[in-house]
Amino acid sequence: MNLQAVLQKTDKGVEEIKTRACKLEQRLRMLLIVVNGKVTGAELVKQFETVGDITPMLEQLLAQGFVREAGGAVQFKEIRVRLAQALTDAMGPAGDAIVMQLEGCKSRDELRAFVEQHRERLQGAYGARVARFVALSKEVLG
Repeated sequence: MNLQAVLQKTDKGVEEIKTRACKLEQRLRMLLIVVNGKVTGAELVKQFETVGDITPMLEQLLAQGFVREAGGAVQFKEIRVRLAQALTDAMGPAGDAIVMQLEGCKSRDELRAFVEQHRERLQGAYGARVARFVALSKEVLG
């Protein structure tokens, strides 16, 4: 986790605040509430230093897709490139057509929808070979 990055709630994080659907532990929920897209992870760690090191909690929120590092278009392009490479590594030349579709995604939400749409089919056809792609997609897209 890059503590120098500004953190923001994902759609999943916003929904959790509204509905409590995932039943986050109270401390995680409180931390999620203060993530506002304006402060860095390091600033949050400093803000909460009286309660201890919250870095593992921030990492948990990030890993579970409740928050993400803010970063705009450059970060999105990097994510798309990483996912395309992971898919190419898993499928080889047989995956060129699907990689081209992935590279055509224009937003993080479009990319997330693309991955969700194809995940089961890829896992069924390529099994463990796409495990890195699936894990990476969960990590970077939530």
